Amino acid sequence: MPSQPVLYDMTDDHGKKVPALIQTTKMGQIFVLDRRTGKPVTKVEERPVDTNGAEGEKLSPTQPFSVGMPQIGNTTLTEQDMWGISTFDQLACRIDFKDSVYNGLYTAPGEKPYIEWPSLLGGFNWGVSQLMNLLA
Repeated sequence: MPSQPVLYDMTDDHGKKVPALIQTTKMGQIFVLDRRTGKPVTKVEERPVDTNGAEGEKLSPTQPFSVGMPQIGNTTLTEQDMWGISTFDQLACRIDFKDSVYNGLYTAPGEKPYIEWPSLLGGFNWGVSQLMNLLA
């Protein structure tokens, strides 16, 4: 988790006050949970993710995705997202991208070079999440 959660009393879709916990993630997602039960207040889906990791690793076939809140940053990468200061740099990045394993968010670590995106540098970072920015 990139930062501590925000505690906020909000109104749900049925007009009821809910003591909520808002948590941001390094994957750029925002989860809103009921502080009393831990259950999602906004929509969360279990989606299939890559399980073709290193031999012997036991990986979850699904991960929760917060679809009831906005996603911060790119959700996936393409070859066109690769860039560089010069044409040569951009070409080198695109070649590396094509030579690496990338199966979207939660690409499983393996023996071959792989891309972890948004990685430790993406999504939300350290510091307090500002409530007004999250709910805007």
